[in-house]
Amino acid sequence: RVSFARLMILMYAFGGVVASTGVVGLVYYALRLPRPADELLNQVVPRDKSDVIAHRGESFDAPENTLAAFRLAKRNGAKGVEFDLSYTADGHPVLLHDDTVDRTTDGIGAVDTLTLAQVRQLNAAHHHRLRDKYGTLQIPILEEAIQECLRLNLTMFIDVKDDAAKSAAVLSALFHQYNLFNKAVVCSFSPHILYKVKKADSRIITGMTHRKWFLSHLGTGQRRNTGFLRHYLRVIGDIVLDWSIHSWLYDLCGCSVVLMHRQRINQKYLSSWKEKGVRVVAWTVNAKDEKEYLENVLRAGCC
Repeated sequence: RVSFARLMILMYAFGGVVASTGVVGLVYYALRLPRPADELLNQVVPRDKSDVIAHRGESFDAPENTLAAFRLAKRNGAKGVEFDLSYTADGHPVLLHDDTVDRTTDGIGAVDTLTLAQVRQLNAAHHHRLRDKYGTLQIPILEEAIQECLRLNLTMFIDVKDDAAKSAAVLSALFHQYNLFNKAVVCSFSPHILYKVKKADSRIITGMTHRKWFLSHLGTGQRRNTGFLRHYLRVIGDIVLDWSIHSWLYDLCGCSVVLMHRQRINQKYLSSWKEKGVRVVAWTVNAKDEKEYLENVLRAGCC
């Protein structure tokens, strides 16, 4: 038998759980950012249509993240381009994927330790296999890339890696200046960056980029941390992050697009996001048969 006192304790405990759940729900909906209207989203990432987005431009036959790569992507039939945003030491937004300029240019060092003047002296074609064809190419500043994409009528997928507050301010200003709301998507692996950008202007379409084991492993499969404890703490973080993105985090951040690694994409996966009103773009699709399968069978965008 349950005594009256125990019954009261159980009732109070249950009431506490319900109340705390209600508080969490109220906080969630207070913080939740709106997604743009489906009509606007369809102009940028159409429903049930497979568009090719050139990853860092046409980066196989032209140096990545350059205006030359964007022009070649357009000539080859791409609907849009994806490019990476970094900042110089004096705060200028430029197009660069890595933390350093070593891999793609004739310079060395972290981009955030170099001024814009120093970055503009580098040759972005230096390590490319067709460098003799392209000669010397500058690393573009963000505004140059936007202007070229508008001229070429290319949809922009702007990948942001760090500096959430600065990126939100810079991108919000440029979206207003060039009216990019139906021409560009801001994407990132960082929910914090996406939240800041969306909070700066709710009309900006944002996309959550993700792959499994992102926190614990590099894209090559190598562990980010060799230490046992740090590695498995990151693994736990990966499990929580993956669950969060697919259940509530995309919604909290107001994301309308998910950019997912190609190996995770199948019909069931696409359907689960379609029910939520979210578009899916697969990355990085380099093989011809994969591209044809995603385009013709799954009808998913390819990046």
